[in-house]
Amino acid sequence: RLIFPGQGDVALFCVRMYGLPFKVTEYFVAQWLKEAESECIDVQIHLNHQGKKSGDATAFFNSQEEAKKSLSKDKQDMNGR
Repeated sequence: RLIFPGQGDVALFCVRMYGLPFKVTEYFVAQWLKEAESECIDVQIHLNHQGKKSGDATAFFNSQEEAKKSLSKDKQDMNGR
């Protein structure tokens, strides 16, 4: 859970993902999570020290319930990975 002081009572819940295909986009991850009936508000693809996609990402949600729904996608295939 992330809390942003000075911005009201804004809390975001995040799910970290590992082992994603290197060609995946933020849009694709968000659509893939929608299959679990989970609505993420943002996806950040992590880059390695060379500026290339690392295969890791973080998805952000408005509620803990939405984040938990996304966990149903754990270990499921995403474009061959």
